[in-house]
Amino acid sequence: MKKPIILLAVLLTGQTGFAQFGLRLGLNFANQKNEVKYSGEFSGDSDKETYRSLAGPMLTFYYDATIDDNSSFEIGLGYVQRGFKVIDDSEKSVTKAKLSYLYFPVTYKYAYEISDGMKLFGRGGVYLGFGLSGKLVEKYKDDNETSTNTVTHLFGNDEEKNLFKPFDFGMEIGGGLTFNNFEVGIGYDLGLANISVIPKGENFKHIVKNRGFFLMVGMRF
Repeated sequence: MKKPIILLAVLLTGQTGFAQFGLRLGLNFANQKNEVKYSGEFSGDSDKETYRSLAGPMLTFYYDATIDDNSSFEIGLGYVQRGFKVIDDSEKSVTKAKLSYLYFPVTYKYAYEISDGMKLFGRGGVYLGFGLSGKLVEKYKDDNETSTNTVTHLFGNDEEKNLFKPFDFGMEIGGGLTFNNFEVGIGYDLGLANISVIPKGENFKHIVKNRGFFLMVGMRF
């Protein structure tokens, strides 16, 4: 147990090489996987919801611990908006769920110099998330009238009051270009945690997982 702790301490203190702090700003196109899988008599069957992506902000402060000229570890702390959008033409309704998360990415980064001061990089690792707040808004249009239904308190562990468990984790991959201390890039978050509050039933399991494709710009200082 002591060896991994010592290794992490070495990375965090930058003893493996040069270290820098950085800031990234981005736009996250969030979505969710929402599926009910059946077992028993209906084993193999499933019901899936189809959502549209919902754009929202993301902000990450990170610490870059350099290993060598090409490799480094990044440990971050930030904010990301996740969620989804549903447009039902038959019901003339639009539903948007905006979920605010505290976000902790930990990734390995490899960069290759392609010209003087410019590098092509790729990142891969994991992220942890904790739901801070959320709001689901449903808007219905009937003739010339519009009605709105708003649901808050989305995070929790009570299936009668909440929709999503607050804890989330998953995998993150990305890449882009750096020029001196500036960077542009893209990435994708693949949620692995089932955040549905609905407990597993005798013949079914409800699965909800976060997804997100993002664009970013950043700088190191």
